Amino acid sequence: MTILLEPAIEARLRERAAREQQNADKVANTLLAEALMRDEAGKVEAFQKALLSSGLVKQLAPPRDPSTADRPLIEVPGKPVSETLIEERR
Repeated sequence: MTILLEPAIEARLRERAAREQQNADKVANTLLAEALMRDEAGKVEAFQKALLSSGLVKQLAPPRDPSTADRPLIEVPGKPVSETLIEERR
C-alpha cells in the first residue's frame, strides 16, 4: 500500500524516525496502528456508556485477561461431559 503524505507531515515523520533510529515506514505503521486502536477503543467505550445510560445494562463485566485465553486442554478420563448431560436429561 502506498500512502501519499503532505510534505510537512512526511518531514515530521522522517524526523521522528531519525530520532528513534527506525525506518520511516515502520514508524508510520506503528503510529497508524496505535491511532486505529485508540479509535476502536473509543467506539467501544462510547457504546458501553450508551448501554449504561439507556438502562439496557446495569453493569459491565471487566475485560477478560488475554493471557487466560490460551490455556492448555486437560485430558479427563471417562466419557465426554456432553454425553453424560444428555443421558441425565432423558
